[in-house]
Amino acid sequence: MRIYLEAKNAGFLVSILWGGEPTLRKDLTEIIQFAKNEANFAFIGMVTNGFFASLYIQKISAKAMGRGMGIIMILLGTISLIFYFLR
Repeated sequence: MRIYLEAKNAGFLVSILWGGEPTLRKDLTEIIQFAKNEANFAFIGMVTNGFFASLYIQKISAKAMGRGMGIIMILLGTISLIFYFLR
């Protein structure tokens, strides 16, 4: 979580979680809460492929939306049979 404090000290105000798949992290809600409440980021967002949406989106939104999650973008272009075979 140190990286959020360093980013804030460098002048960053926005964090978008993406790359890999953010919903695979068990500490995702803690990261979001820390970025908003401790590092005081103005805006927190997340980009996901939506694969784990049914498991995590409700948990993330219930715990984090009220504390600063501004947007959850689900990329639908990755959901296809080819995607599963390439993984």
